Amino acid sequence: MTERAGQWVQTVYPMINTMPPQSDPPLPTLAEQAHTEAVVRAFGSNEVRAHMETWRDLVRQVISTVEQVKWEEGQPAQRSQPSPRLTLEQLRGEARTAREALADQVAVELGHRHQ
Repeated sequence: MTERAGQWVQTVYPMINTMPPQSDPPLPTLAEQAHTEAVVRAFGSNEVRAHMETWRDLVRQVISTVEQVKWEEGQPAQRSQPSPRLTLEQLRGEARTAREALADQVAVELGHRHQ
């Protein structure tokens, strides 16, 4: 679920669109998100839950920023400063780092990596 959401975060509203128009990968459904959240709460360590919360909060910020981009594109005379697209680019990096930290913690706890 985090990888699918991560793909969406990394591809939605690119700063420079060099690819032909295509649909963005969809966010996981609310049911998939709720299931993952339930599994993490039930079985995740404190560290995994903390990483999940950080990552989830960043994804929510991305969703909010995407909505702002959509709104501003419909209102070309009323652009905010700085552009929400710049904020979106910053959030992409933060979300990727948070997702990688979450994945690394899970891998360590499953014995696939050493700290």
